[in-house]
Amino acid sequence: MTLNGWLQIALYVGVLLLCVKPLGLYMARVFNGERTFPRPGLAAGRAPHLRDQWGGSTARAALDDVHGGDAVVQSGQLRAPLLPCNGCSMCCR
Repeated sequence: MTLNGWLQIALYVGVLLLCVKPLGLYMARVFNGERTFPRPGLAAGRAPHLRDQWGGSTARAALDDVHGGDAVVQSGQLRAPLLPCNGCSMCCR
């Protein structure tokens, strides 16, 4: 491995180690429901009965996943006639 490769690994590990402590403290504050800098009222300012209702957000995330998959499939079907055929039996009709 070259010197450049070792320097990149050292830089990556150094930056990673510098980020561990601040991110760990921030995550601990978020998980404990304390106020944090970027979003002070996200978890701490909400009523406990509203904080515990996760079913609606789970359903919305699942629906977004389904609709996103549909969009990917539909965009592929729209582009298919424009792409060249590579000899496979699926695209050559």
